[in-house]
Amino acid sequence: MRTKPWKIAVDNNPNPNDIYITPRLAKELMDTDPTVVVLDFPFNESVQNINGQKYISRVDNRFNRLYKDAHIPNSVKACVFDFEERDTGNIKDAEKIKEFLLSKGINCDTHLIVYSDLVIVAAYAAFIAYWVGVKQVRIIDGGIQCWNDHNYPLTRVESITEPVNNFGTNVPARPEILLLRPEDVYVEQMLDSNYLCASIRSWDEFIGKETGYSFVTYKGEPAHSVFTRASDKSTDIAFLTNDKEEILVDPAILEEWASWGVTPSKHVSFHCGGGYRAAAVYFITLQLGWKHTCVYQGGSGQWNKYHLNNPKEYPIQKGDPLTQSSVLIDYI
Repeated sequence: MRTKPWKIAVDNNPNPNDIYITPRLAKELMDTDPTVVVLDFPFNESVQNINGQKYISRVDNRFNRLYKDAHIPNSVKACVFDFEERDTGNIKDAEKIKEFLLSKGINCDTHLIVYSDLVIVAAYAAFIAYWVGVKQVRIIDGGIQCWNDHNYPLTRVESITEPVNNFGTNVPARPEILLLRPEDVYVEQMLDSNYLCASIRSWDEFIGKETGYSFVTYKGEPAHSVFTRASDKSTDIAFLTNDKEEILVDPAILEEWASWGVTPSKHVSFHCGGGYRAAAVYFITLQLGWKHTCVYQGGSGQWNKYHLNNPKEYPIQKGDPLTQSSVLIDYI
């Protein structure tokens, strides 16, 4: 049993569930595997929350990059907007995402490698492709920063892939890994006694001290949520990464999860505000061998909207459930 934090990224011979890989392995796959397609999701061109985007870009110049200025050779520019509805923040219909992937030369048998400047952006995009049905999806651990740290080349030359016509499977091929809306969570809570709705938001977000987002007005969590420490703020999973955005799993964090009931034997959905952080944590558990996890993409933001329309069916939780100081709010 491990007692110290360890980097989860695989450096050779990845199996299908090894999502996070080192830059060295990513480069090897790019050089040797003809089925590889690489998608670049530059942070400054991939995030809908413009205020959050401007703030992060201002405090950390790593996130100022644009595709036209620097990217990994042969990588194709993409944007989260290609996968997500601009007005609602919901994941697009699987058929629409399939058409986008086909336009980038990606089908179910493509070996897809994704990277960004921020791990949660790469993970969110990779998760959606994985949900739709791409069989092999990888994320470059540490993104373009760690690629650059290896002195691997960058380019300004735009890459374009040839479209393909046949995706090769019905979509979504993995419907079980996504709970899209609050009503999906409600059904799980009613029917599955082994189900846990696990928030990976910061502690202050979880107890209802702050919303974490400029576009969310109501504080609190979906009722009966448990705390899964991962985030320091709404733009990171700082308790599961180092300062280079590499995934770092700490046994002490997993022990804390277990104190809330979040273990491999449970059916767990992870949520944040809109799915980015939750997707990154989902892939960590997948790589650790957990078999019963999924993402609740609507998160606290969409639950908030449902609560305003139907507070009794979608109550809000505030406070710390472990100290019995939490309350359920079934009114507006």
